[in-house]
Amino acid sequence: MDKFLSDERAPYYETVKQDRIIFHDEHADDPDWKVKNCYLLLVAAATEVENGVENLWKRGKVGNRRNYPDFGRFVPINEMKAFCSVAPFCWCEEKYWYTPKQDSLWEVFLPCINSFNDQRMRMIKCMMLLLDESMSGWRPKTSKLGGLPNYTYEIRKPVPLGTMFRNSAECISGVLVFQDVVQLPEVQSRKLYYGDKSHLPGNVEIGAHTAEVLRQVRGAQVKPGGWVGGDSWFGSVISAVECMKLFGVYSTWVVKQNNDYFPMLVLHEILKARYGDKPAGHWVVMKAEISGVDVLAIAYAWSHSSCSYFVSTCGSTYPAEQSYTTHFEDEFGIVSTKQISRPHLLEWVYDFLPLIDEHNRHRQNILNLERKWPTKCCWFRLLVTIVGMSVVDLYRIYLNQEKEKYKTITVVEFSDLICREIKERQSRPAPPRNVVCQMFATDNGTEMRIERVTNSAGHVTQRSPTNHRKTKERRLKGRVIGQNCYICRKYLKEDGSTRYNKTAHCCMDCKAPLCLVDRSTSRAGRMSCYMEHKTSSDPDIGCTSICKRNAAFPKSKQVR
Repeated sequence: MDKFLSDERAPYYETVKQDRIIFHDEHADDPDWKVKNCYLLLVAAATEVENGVENLWKRGKVGNRRNYPDFGRFVPINEMKAFCSVAPFCWCEEKYWYTPKQDSLWEVFLPCINSFNDQRMRMIKCMMLLLDESMSGWRPKTSKLGGLPNYTYEIRKPVPLGTMFRNSAECISGVLVFQDVVQLPEVQSRKLYYGDKSHLPGNVEIGAHTAEVLRQVRGAQVKPGGWVGGDSWFGSVISAVECMKLFGVYSTWVVKQNNDYFPMLVLHEILKARYGDKPAGHWVVMKAEISGVDVLAIAYAWSHSSCSYFVSTCGSTYPAEQSYTTHFEDEFGIVSTKQISRPHLLEWVYDFLPLIDEHNRHRQNILNLERKWPTKCCWFRLLVTIVGMSVVDLYRIYLNQEKEKYKTITVVEFSDLICREIKERQSRPAPPRNVVCQMFATDNGTEMRIERVTNSAGHVTQRSPTNHRKTKERRLKGRVIGQNCYICRKYLKEDGSTRYNKTAHCCMDCKAPLCLVDRSTSRAGRMSCYMEHKTSSDPDIGCTSICKRNAAFPKSKQVR
């Protein structure tokens, strides 16, 4: 953490450096426990209802049933904000720390992606691979790109705008083994295999989709004799031939728009000629040899009105033992089912095609870490996406190894198991009243450790002036930032409602807002808010190492 705080890029460094909260030497056996806690808190937010950093650090009751998350028990909010600002830059070179936001390049985050790929390469031996895409949502509001070098718009995705990862999953475990960021077209054209001569007759150039397939097979280190497949963006005759010629890997692809050298119209006409208006459950197969590679072209009608096309260099086209179940409405509007036949090869493909889509659903809709941690830093958003992918990968590994034990556990419950290693901070007990008086005693009386209330960043004490104050009153600064006195909320009004007294001052140690009005004479037995806060031994009232900047006073301890 000290390394992170030394970087001047984050806006909260000075606040954290000047933090006067005192810690004992807890967890001395693990000097990086704060950084680990920060990463675990990124995951722990998946089990909370609240979104946003400020809400996750609130304390007290929510209604009558549950408490706020109170993440301040583990990491101070200022340290977490500093971590969020600098963590994405830990992998890149130091020269990129000081690059202006609008001039950032992908070299800022690509080392993190490369580290992700290297770890997966050492951990998993891959024989079967499935290719697809994932999105990291990013919608800038104040600028065109929001700090990213580029973003991708894909309307068919649940999160259509953001950074697209073309990735591959190992078919047995479902773990992502290789990631490739979609960058600007001119950068994509300089990547490996793009524009090389293919093995097809005429040595046509390898296009973007085939180059991506070859990079994924190479990056995942699929063994010779293995298999790779994917949807229609990746699929073509060129992809099937090149996988076999360059890596000795069999493949099966859905074919739609990349139909060069593929007899799509001929297959469709043969299917219509053979089966007429009811082709559901039938298929047509054509076979050819291209550059010494046996290629199958398949047209399969999975309904009377829809037909899918596939190209493959392996597999059997005999009917599969398990038929495909289709759903339809009959003439009375009742949903019925029907079993239709399909080739054995397509049964294999259809079992694996949803792997990455399910992975994306677990990360985006169930864990939902991107919404838990809203940010204005595009690189932190990508880091949260990578953390979410890693959680889902670990869940699938455990589910694959010990299915009976983890089959009833959801991915959110599994994320809670990951966070059991998180360590709580050790609170500093409040000193006795006489010690406080001796500690701050001066010739002019007792010195009060009070400072002005600041904004969430910790360096501004006044709000921005409104247009009215600028034009009419000609003020350059707005009103002071104020909060409700923390101790005054302890004493209820006569009607039982909470008392809110505005103040512009707070404790220098725990940031609890405190009013400077002497209320010792207003009620019998009540001292000033400052002295009660400094001398109380109750951790919810006294001055401890837990930040009380936005804390809610416990309702159970309020008195009339």
